[in-house]
Amino acid sequence: LVGSEMCIRDRCIHACENDCILFWKENVDAKECPQCHTPRYKTKKTVLGEVKLTKEPRKVLRYFPISPRLSRLYTIPWIARKMQWHKKATPSWNSMRHPIDSAEWRSVKSRWPEFAIEGRNVWLGISTDGFNPNGVLSNSYSCWPVYMIPYNLPPSLCMKSQFQMLTLLIPGPRAPSQDIDAYLEPLIYDLKHLWDEGVSVFDADKQEIFNMKAILLWGIHDLPAFGNLSGCVTHGYKACPVCAIETESEHIGNKIVYPKYRRFLKDDHPYRALKHGWYKDIEYKEPPTRLRGSSLLEKLDRIKYIRGKLPQSRKRMISEAYDNVDCLVDDEERPAWYKKSILFDLDYWSSHKVRHTIDVMHTERNVAEHLINFMFDKGKQSSKYAWDKIHKLQCCQVLKDAKLPSCLATKLHGLIGLQPPSLHIKKTYDYHIIIQYLLPIM
Repeated sequence: LVGSEMCIRDRCIHACENDCILFWKENVDAKECPQCHTPRYKTKKTVLGEVKLTKEPRKVLRYFPISPRLSRLYTIPWIARKMQWHKKATPSWNSMRHPIDSAEWRSVKSRWPEFAIEGRNVWLGISTDGFNPNGVLSNSYSCWPVYMIPYNLPPSLCMKSQFQMLTLLIPGPRAPSQDIDAYLEPLIYDLKHLWDEGVSVFDADKQEIFNMKAILLWGIHDLPAFGNLSGCVTHGYKACPVCAIETESEHIGNKIVYPKYRRFLKDDHPYRALKHGWYKDIEYKEPPTRLRGSSLLEKLDRIKYIRGKLPQSRKRMISEAYDNVDCLVDDEERPAWYKKSILFDLDYWSSHKVRHTIDVMHTERNVAEHLINFMFDKGKQSSKYAWDKIHKLQCCQVLKDAKLPSCLATKLHGLIGLQPPSLHIKKTYDYHIIIQYLLPIM
């Protein structure tokens, strides 16, 4: 956009190198991290060998404020009209084409009718994941962007790149992982303001000023990012986000497996009575009761988590400054939850029935990758159900000769080998094309 008055600048917020805190609010003038005592600025040696602090920060968070970006959507008349599509659209009870068809959307409308009655209020989703900006040149750098998506728009627009808002750019070289809450503080602060008070916005379509509010519906991530933002353990013996402490698992070989999935079937389902092969007993158990937000919040309040990538000995020393230190390790929910997410600072977050969801594309990629490895016998142990060489060669020949539109997928013929038959696929969308369109016709 031309003109400085229309440009939205980012805010550079200094961060602790160990992901403990941000140097803002009460710590805006601090010279070192109050928790790990790491200097805020980089050091350099002078000609005389002295160590001096520079004015260059060790780590900088880029924050792109969300309020002016949402306000700008209403400065263009046709976008302002489209932002009210969700209020006029008829929800579908048979298919999920848009979040308005979900039970969570209906729950929010019934719980906060004064928010839902204003069609120009914004419904948001959040998503994050790590990537390496240096490509194959360096494998030791992880940068984490945080995106927000307005769900007011129709399905044809809401997932377009023009409406995906980059709100945070968390620098590396290390991934924030469990300490991502420290970097979400500016965003949560603005989201709380958008919910409690709102901002005055000019609607270019109706030519009037209104008070715009916003609500965060849920987060969409892969499983590791799911654990980072929710505070739920996603690996080990209690890795199920739904069952939590009631997760039943077994250690077989060098893997942890979760064989009690039949408890989620209907009571009269025939698979519950199977007693051959893997299933040795009849499954009578009912599925675990999912914790409501208020009950979960009560349990999470007893868990104290110390941010920062510090040695355990240092964290133990810091924990002695807290009251009721025993709950740091003795809480019964500790195996399934390790922290209270900063998202619970939003007043409405504990009232949501669905707070986090798994990205379908990541799940589909994992299923497709394991299926192809199984068929091509790429595992550590050979399988008697794997394809023989003739079937592998036929599959690779079909994929290599497939003529696909350039906008649909990458050129597969460069990723397929015939001598010996092999697939070297890396992109998630290529796995989607193979498992959805090509494998069913082979």
